[in-house]
Order: sequence, then C-alpha cells, then structure tokens
Amino acid sequence: MSDDPDSWRNDRSIMDWVGLFFAEMGWALQEMQQGVPDEVLEYLDADKQSLKDRIAAAALIIPADGTLQSAGLGETRVALDEEVDAVSSPLSLANATDGVGTFEAAVQRAAGTVPPAPFDPLARKAQARQALMAIMISAAFLPDKRRAFAAEKKAIAARIEGATDKGAFDTLDVEIATLAKAVGDQAGVVTARAAADQAVADARAKFDGVAGDLDRGGFVHLEAQYAALVGIWHQAGSEAAFKTVKTKADDFVALAEKAETFGRFYTNWFDTSVALIGTSVAEVHRDDAISDRRAALDAAIAFSQVGDFKGAETALRAFAPVGVAASTDAKNISDFLAKLAACEAKCSKDLAVISASWLKNSSEKDNAFKTIRKAALNTPDYVGQSANLDTLEAWVKGNLPLAKEISKHQQGMKSSPAFRQIIADMEALRGQGDWDGALAKLKEIGDDAALAAQSASLTYDKTMEKRYTALSKSLPKPERQALKAAWTKHTDAVSAGAVDTAKAALVELRKLFVLEDLLALRAQEKKLSDKTPKIKDYKYLEQYRAFGRAGEYIKAKAEIERVLLLLPVLAEYISRREHARSLLLALPDDPPELRSTLNAALDAADIKAQKGDPATALADLNTTLSGTDYEGLSLEIADFGRRAEKVDRQQAKVLKFMELAAPKAKLEELLDAAKALAFPAFKFDEAFDKLNDHSALLVTAMHYATTRRQAKGIKNALARAVAQSGQDEADLFAGGKPLSEIQTAFDSADEKAKRAQFDSAQKSYAALMADCQSMTAQAVNYYELADAADDCNAGHSIGRHGPQLTDGQLIERLKSGKAADWSPGKKLSFTGASSKFKSMEDWLAGREMGAALAKEKNGVDVGALKLGKDPDTGAFIEPVAQKFVIDHGRPIDEAFIGRKKNVSYIADTGEIKEERTYETYEALTGISKARVNFTWEFKKIAGAKPSSVADYINKYKAANAGVAPVDIEGRWVMMQQFPECDGWDQELQTYVLRDEEVA
Repeated sequence: MSDDPDSWRNDRSIMDWVGLFFAEMGWALQEMQQGVPDEVLEYLDADKQSLKDRIAAAALIIPADGTLQSAGLGETRVALDEEVDAVSSPLSLANATDGVGTFEAAVQRAAGTVPPAPFDPLARKAQARQALMAIMISAAFLPDKRRAFAAEKKAIAARIEGATDKGAFDTLDVEIATLAKAVGDQAGVVTARAAADQAVADARAKFDGVAGDLDRGGFVHLEAQYAALVGIWHQAGSEAAFKTVKTKADDFVALAEKAETFGRFYTNWFDTSVALIGTSVAEVHRDDAISDRRAALDAAIAFSQVGDFKGAETALRAFAPVGVAASTDAKNISDFLAKLAACEAKCSKDLAVISASWLKNSSEKDNAFKTIRKAALNTPDYVGQSANLDTLEAWVKGNLPLAKEISKHQQGMKSSPAFRQIIADMEALRGQGDWDGALAKLKEIGDDAALAAQSASLTYDKTMEKRYTALSKSLPKPERQALKAAWTKHTDAVSAGAVDTAKAALVELRKLFVLEDLLALRAQEKKLSDKTPKIKDYKYLEQYRAFGRAGEYIKAKAEIERVLLLLPVLAEYISRREHARSLLLALPDDPPELRSTLNAALDAADIKAQKGDPATALADLNTTLSGTDYEGLSLEIADFGRRAEKVDRQQAKVLKFMELAAPKAKLEELLDAAKALAFPAFKFDEAFDKLNDHSALLVTAMHYATTRRQAKGIKNALARAVAQSGQDEADLFAGGKPLSEIQTAFDSADEKAKRAQFDSAQKSYAALMADCQSMTAQAVNYYELADAADDCNAGHSIGRHGPQLTDGQLIERLKSGKAADWSPGKKLSFTGASSKFKSMEDWLAGREMGAALAKEKNGVDVGALKLGKDPDTGAFIEPVAQKFVIDHGRPIDEAFIGRKKNVSYIADTGEIKEERTYETYEALTGISKARVNFTWEFKKIAGAKPSSVADYINKYKAANAGVAPVDIEGRWVMMQQFPECDGWDQELQTYVLRDEEVA
C-alpha cells in the first residue's frame, strides 16, 4: 500500500473518480432519506467477503523467513482485514479494493512469483527522505530522548544522501523503521505519562476533599496509600509503568470514595454521640459515657487504619452509653442532626438573601436553625423540630422569589400610593402563606406602565450612579472629564425635567460606560505586553488606540477583543523567533544554504506576523525548525535554555544562604563558564552537561551554606551568652572550648569555603558544632532560664518545642492543650500545630539568627538593657516586638497539625460547638523555617511591671517623689521560637504561602 493516503486519487482516471463521487453521494442520500435498500447492502457484504478471501489467499504465500519484510506484510494483512470490516460505502470499498491489490502485488514480489521492480536510486532516495521527515520528535519527550532521536535522524539523513546501491537503501529502510518505532514508543510513554499525571492529580484532589471528614485511622490509611502511589509515579519511566500508575490512581480514587462514605457517617456520629451524652445520659454516668465514646473511636480507628471502613462504622454503631436506649435516642439525634445539616446547607444562603431584602420582618428567621436545634436537643423533641425544619424550608422557598422580585425596585418607590398599595396587598397574602398570590401581586408593578417606568428609572439611576462613581475613579483624566460632563448633563436634565436632553446625555453615558469593559481588557493586554515587551513592535494595537482617541469606544472594545485573541499566539511566535535567531548564530558556515534558508524563513514568517497573522507565522517557522538540518541543534538550544533557567533558580536559592563573597563569586564564575559553552561557543551539548554538573555542585554548596549559617549562629550565640551573663567562659561553659579556638576553627573552615571546597568546609563546620555540643546545651539552658527570670512568661520554648519531646507529647498537646511542660494548675496551651526542633543546635542557631536580624533590619540590639531615644525629639522609643521567620534552608523540625476539632454540646444554646483541641491530626516532616519573637520586658518598679513607656514613667515618678527617669531599664527576651508549619505542603516538601519577613 502507498505511504500517501491520498495516492488512490492519482491511480484512478477522472472518469473513475467522478463515478465514485456520484455513487458515494447517492449512497449518502439514500441513508438520509429512507435508508440503503437491503439488496444493495447484501451486494456490499458480498464484495467485502470477496476482498477478505483475496487477503487470505495472498497471506498463504507470504514467505516464512522471519525477515522484516515478511513481518511487515503480516501486519499489513491484519490492517487490511480491519479496513475491509469497516467498509460502509462505495468510496471506502474502492479504497479497500486498491489496498488489497497493492498487498497482493507486494506478496507476489516477496514470494518471487513476479519480477521485482527495477532499482531506481533517485526514487528510493526520495522515499527514504519522505519516510524520515515523517518522523516527528515531540517537545513533550524528555530532553535526552529528544536529543538522541534528533542526532540519529540527522545521521540517517546524511547516510541517505550518500547511499547509491540497493543494499544501502534496504539498510536505511530498516534504520528508519527502527527510529520510527522508537519515537512511536516514546510518544506512547508521553501519552501514558500525561494520563498518569492527571490521574495522580485527581487522586490528590480526592484525598484533599475527603481527608477532613475522616477519623485518624482513615486518614492514615489514605495517606499511606497515596504516598505509595506517588512513590511508583516518581519511579515510572516506561509506558507500561505509567499505565500502572494510572490504574493505581484510579484504584485510590475508588478507595477514597469508600472512605468518603464512611467520613459522612463518622462526621454525623461524631456530633451525634456528643449530643447524646449531653442530652440523654444522666450526670452520674457522664464520665463513663465519655470513656465509652473514646473507646468506640479507638475501636473504629483500628479498622479504618487498615481500610476496613465497614468495620469502623460497625464499631461506632456499637456505642451505647449506660442508661440510654441507643437504638432510639441515638438514631433520633443522628437523623435530626443529618436533616438539620442538610437544611442549613440548602437554605442558609437563601435566608441571607431574604434577610437583606426589604420584605416586612425579613430577618425574623435569622436564628431559626439555632432555635430549632436547641428545642430538639434540650426538650428533647426531634419529631416536632424536624417538622419545624420542613416548615422553615417551605418558608424560605416561598419568600426567596418575593425577596428577589422586591429587590428589583428601589425603596424610593414608596412615595407612590399605588406602589404602597400593591406592597400592602402582597404582604397580606404573604402573611397568609399564599406565596404564589403574593408573587403575582408583586408582579403587578410591572403590568402598570407608569409604575414600571418610574421604578425602572429609579433603579437605572441608582445603578448608573454606582457605575459612574466606580468608573470615574479608574479612568485617565481625558476620559474621566468626558464621563463627568456627560453625567452632569444627564443629572441636571433629570432634575430639570428636560426629557429629551436627559435621553441624549444617557446615550453618551452608555457609550462611555463601555470603558468599564475596556479597562479590564486593557489590563489583560498590559499583562501580556509586560511579559513579552516585543509585542509592542508589531503594532497590533494601533487601530484600537485610534478608535480610543476618536472616542469610538464600542469599536475600540471590539478591536481589542479581536487583538487579545492574537496576542498569546504572537507572544509564542516571538519566543520561537528568538529561539530561531539563536539557532542562526549557532549554525556552521558551510553549507551557506543553512543560514540563507533559515534567514529567508525568518523574514517570511515575520512579514506574516507583522500583517496580523501570527498563527501562520508560527506554523511556518516551526515547520522550518523541525527540518532535519535544524531539528537537532534546535532541540539542543531549547534543552539548554530550559536547563539554564532551572539552574539559575537553584543557584539564586543557594546564594541567598551564602555570606562569603569568594564562594559566591566562584559559583557565579562556574555558571557563567557553563553558559558560555552555549553562547558564544555554541557547544550546547557540552553546556547542557556542564549545567548538570553545576546543579550537582549546588546541592553540595547548599549543604555547606546552611551548615555554615548554623555553625555561625552557634558560635555567636555562645559569645553573646558570655557577654550577656557577665561570667567567665570557663564558669558559664563547664568543660567547653575557649571561644578563641572556636573562632579559629570557624575561620579555618571559611578558608576552605573560599577555595570552593564546599564538602570539606561543610564537614569542618559540622565537626566544630559536634565539639561544641556540650556548650550548646549549656547555652540553651542559660538563655531559657535568663528569659524566664523575674516572673517573665518567656523561657518555655525548649519545654514545648525542644528535641527531647516525643511524638506522643506533641500529639497530646493537640488533643488536650497540655504542652509537654504542663502541670496541674498551669494554663492549657492550645495550638493547631504541635512541633519540635530536631536538635539543640537548630534551636540555638535560630535564636541567634533572629537576634542578628533584629539588629540588621531594625537596629535593635536584643542585648540592650536600656531603651533608646529618638535623636530628634529626645523621647524614649516605644519598644516594638521583633518578629521574624527564619529560613534555615534545610529540615529542622517534625510536627503534627490538627485536622478535625473536638466538639462539645452546649445545653444553654443547644449548639454543638467546636473545641480548641483536635481529634485527628496529620504528621509533617522536612519543615525548614522557624518563627522567632523577641519582646521588651520593662524592669519592675516597686514590684509592679510597667506595660509601656508612659506607664514606666508614671510608675517611676510615683515611686520617686515625682522625679522622671533618666533611662528606661529592662531587657529583651525571646518570648517565642517554634518551627513554622503554616503554608507547608507535605507532599511537595516546600512552603506555599508568602512569609512576612524571611531571613
């Protein structure tokens, strides 16, 4: 069969083609009218069977020699059978007949029953070129695959040009077929990968959607299953592996749906069981009932954590507190709460609409759900209050159309007696519950021409006034002045009763109000133009601007809407053109046709782009770039560009953590050298490899930089402790190294870093910190005790976030508010994130980083014992808390965050209220930031602690016979330091929220 799907047209005479055309048209007309006659269909089936017999007969003589040619004929036989089966009309029958004839001839040649066609080197060369050009290398392939395919394609192209004999072309046919298969296989990988990626995204979305309603066991089970899914997803590389990922992701979604069903039951049970204890359990049995509820929850977790959601539901249903007829009371509460939740979800928004309207007593039902809940649970009266929910839902359903209809009219219409009468009649019908009659009465306003016109005028004027006010704030001066003039003309005419003048001004206003849309469209255009500044070189906006200058805003709007459809394509064309220009620079001088052809293509494409056809310009340019002469180099440039962008971002992150100039400069020098291999050396493959090497170096450099920051923080914190305490080093740090030795070791490590010996330097800093481990622990203890001195509320960071804490202690704080340092009589410390530092080194370094940042950013010395004064006024400066988020650049924390809060039943209100503690939680790892907060503690005066500068002065004067203080004494304390969990994405292992200040 021919490689050209349209070649059959060339194999037939004009008369054959005309005959087929009319036969096909006649067939189509019969199908549309009364259907093709049965006898005609029988003839078609007979023809199809005849073709299948011919195919079978030819297949019998295909040589069984195992060659690629014979294998290809076998595949053609299968394809022809399918084509014949699909025949449904004269044209498709003719095509299949041609295909069978070609197949028979090919089989005969292979079997040696007919002489082979004479060898034609020019024809074989053309066929080989065409077959090679048909192989398209997708941009979606991985970079190494793209470049390998392009290199092989280019090599085959060169061999095609040098081939002269049949054997060489036969070998090339095999090479082309092998490359086509490899590219096709990779296309299958790309398709399977895209499907897998989407399936994993769907699985994640499903997980996020159901996680909040699950018990702890269900969450842990889904979390583990999702983690396993992500694991095989990250390891997948073949088409089969990605298809497995897709199947596993679909299985996960099915599992999550089962979990979701359980989650709905669990959520209802969670509230029901609390309400049951609060309303139906005698006080004497309350504690036992609470323990039984806990036991039921734990029993359910044992099932749900292995995915047995039915077992978990059964465990919860077994909950039956002492003295309660569980089968009756629990079911009544459960059914009522489920109905209440459904009714609230259905009616709350509509109730708000009704309440905001000016219907009489429109807000009377604002607290209806609260009232019904209280009456149902406290009385108890589930049946009666369930009926009241039905009544409330009917009330909302009846009043919502009335609220919407009456809101169409301004309250200024109340000045009309006719309008007031209609409203009074409507309210009377509404009071009787005749919703349809009330709505019909309201609509009589629209039936009265005079009332309708008056209402429309009031409404339009109010609406226009809002639009005018908003628009006038956003317009440039010329348009704003025109809008103001038209608005003034309109309002003056309305006030004077000049109807014709008012109408004329209204026409002008409507034209100007088109600027509302234009502002939004302008913003879209600006965003695109700012991202691709060269868009402005193509003059696409000239006509739009001309219309704007002429005040023809409707035409301007239509024009910019048209242009906005073109600009994204133009931006893509500009990017592709820049890529082509880079390629042009990189092309060899010989043969010169390479440059001239590409130059001509660039010029031709740009003419089309300048004339407003960026799509054709882009398509033409892409066609040129995908040619064998350019494709390989083009892909190399594109891959280099993408990798360079990624490494640029990686280096920028690393440099943020570096302080020494020398290693910074070395990294910049190495990256510049890698890029220089691409431009101007045009060695893109080498540049790509060098970028990969540099990326690996940056990993080591990041480890060095973050370790150095930690070591520096500890070194400086030790020195600060000595200075702040006033003690000798030996007294403060028993058995410690002299600070001078620590500084020497630190400087020695720095010398290695300056020579870009990042790995060796990192190990030296780590060894230094290991040597200072005992001193670090003593410094931590000193700072905590010092901060807590004199009844200060500071000094509890290690007790609540220290590395000594267990997972159980962290979880207990979430579940009860009892921090690790809690004891009877102490306040509970509720939190939504319970976390700990991984080491004392992380804690001490973080404290010192916060202190350094206070000095650097705000000029605050946290070691100061007196407040400073304003140099201009001489007044004492009011102290401001020094709060920062410290980015350590590496994992420093483990944490648990609360997910589902505990609830309690409030008898006074009948409410089921969320507590500040949690029933379920999620584990976090890899957290790399911490929040630190230094606050000023005023020195006590006469046993009392001042709260501000003014309070200090007043207390000082009172204690010193009216004499004002010369200084305001006190100290800075670290009130808080804890790992930062807000915004952490556990799967991505990064933060997704912006920090207010990060060091």
